[in-house]
Amino acid sequence: MSDYGICSLKLKIILLAIIPLVVVITVISLMFFLGSVDLAKEQRRIVKDNIMAEKKYELQSYVNIAMYSISHIIDVNKEEAAAKQQVKNLLNSMRFDTDGYFFVYTMDGTNIVHPMLPEIQGKNVWHVKDKNGKQVIKELVTIAKEGGGFFQYCWNKPSVNKEMPKIGYVVSLPEWGWMIGSGIYIDDIDEEIKSFNNQVTNSFNNTFVRVLVVTIISISMIIMLILSINISEKKLADKKLKELTQRIVDSQEAERARVARELHDGINQLLVCIKYSLEAAKEHVNKKSSAERELQCGILRLDEAIQEIRRISRDLRPSLLDHLGLFPALEALCRDFSHRTHIEVHYVTVDNLRLVSDVETTLYRIAQEALTNVERHANATQVKLWFQVNKLALMMYIEDNGQGMSLNHHGNGTAITDVCTGVGLRNMRERIGYHGGEMFIDTKIQKGTKIIIKLPLFAIQETS
Repeated sequence: MSDYGICSLKLKIILLAIIPLVVVITVISLMFFLGSVDLAKEQRRIVKDNIMAEKKYELQSYVNIAMYSISHIIDVNKEEAAAKQQVKNLLNSMRFDTDGYFFVYTMDGTNIVHPMLPEIQGKNVWHVKDKNGKQVIKELVTIAKEGGGFFQYCWNKPSVNKEMPKIGYVVSLPEWGWMIGSGIYIDDIDEEIKSFNNQVTNSFNNTFVRVLVVTIISISMIIMLILSINISEKKLADKKLKELTQRIVDSQEAERARVARELHDGINQLLVCIKYSLEAAKEHVNKKSSAERELQCGILRLDEAIQEIRRISRDLRPSLLDHLGLFPALEALCRDFSHRTHIEVHYVTVDNLRLVSDVETTLYRIAQEALTNVERHANATQVKLWFQVNKLALMMYIEDNGQGMSLNHHGNGTAITDVCTGVGLRNMRERIGYHGGEMFIDTKIQKGTKIIIKLPLFAIQETS
């Protein structure tokens, strides 16, 4: 499956995990919102009804108190005009709350008592209307004639000098043909309802924020879980890839060792025997015969073939690497390289340090690949190969004075990178990466290339 197909599959898995969650939470939130709206409306109605009932009960109690206060005056047998004046004086003086007072009208709408509007006393206000067009006095008189009750209207509020909503409660005084009543302003109910609405809104907003936070956390956890699974899978795949790469390298080394043994023990021995036979034949031929020259030429060619087979066998799997270790094998490699290519090699070894076998093989192959690249591409006249060891790491440096490499250069013409291009360099990087090491390339145009190998010493040092 291609990388695009894998990414598309992972995206579908993420969407399949997240979309149902988002849909469910959205539906629940919507249901909660609609239910909250209905509940808030019902609560507002209940709260308003309860407040209104309390106001009516309070207002009715005030009127009953007023009626009780004047009842003894009405019951006492005295002159009616004096009694009426005494009732008027008493009602004028009675107050409750800030804007609470009592009023009295005749059944035809003439004002008898109004503490807040003394200028209308004695005047007929039957047709007075509030800002909503209600004939207030007419309606109140009608209710009083029917036995008393409540009526909602707008009237001037003394404390603010503005028309405000008000509930009035009136009763009749049939002995004198009066309507007696009072009222309570209810504009504060709107403020209480507004405060209640704010509380409901804040509660809903807080709940919505909590749901949103839970949704975000849930989605984040799902994404993190999927990413952790992907990271684990990637790490596992990388580990398996490294193990596969190492098995391939091990198989290559084993095959090289087998081919080297076959060349040395088989073909090389056969060629040596042929050489000895030709040398023996040479002794028996006539010294002046031309066959001697042919035999001599054949012997020289066989000797060259034997040396070449030995070189190939040594390159495939040097016996020094198995018997004496990395550093003597590298010394021999540098010596043979210098002899064959006439490129001067400066080699500095490390004493008394043995590494695990596969690490020694890896470093040998990297040095071998690097020298091959110098021979083929660098046009160098000098190569340096040396090691540095500290408590934490082993460093191997391979530097030449050739023409450098074409990488991503900085302004000073220098590039240091751990990204290897080309099959050879990529193989070197994969080999060193298997052992937890790093590979860097420091190259300067026309001034050579330095390859830096860094390995953690604790993981590669051979223990006795």
